[in-house]
Amino acid sequence: MPNTKNKKKRKASEGAAATSDQGKTYAKRRKGQVDNNHAATPATASKTKSKKEFEPPKGTWENDVMMVETVEEQADPKTGQPTRYAFITWNAGNKSRHSLSVLNLKCPQKVSACRRQSLNQY
Repeated sequence: MPNTKNKKKRKASEGAAATSDQGKTYAKRRKGQVDNNHAATPATASKTKSKKEFEPPKGTWENDVMMVETVEEQADPKTGQPTRYAFITWNAGNKSRHSLSVLNLKCPQKVSACRRQSLNQY
């Protein structure tokens, strides 16, 4: 006859749902798993919202642009026509891309300096 006094009962598996006294079902979480409902804490969410995208200043950009880096021609996504775009570096260190027609209005001296520099290279 087997000895039943020293045997321990087996626990329910960790992946199974456990039921409380009130009839509610709770899923057990394994070590290292993240609860998707509480993945981002409020502190983390506020940090991601506070980072703003760079917006160019209104008016002339002549004093705010450090240099015009590269000019390239690509098809405009709206019209499909080939359009020239330039990548510029701002004094604050930000980089952005704008159409050459906008740059000719906002910072014409920087654009002409870029053209002179590219002609001197050849």
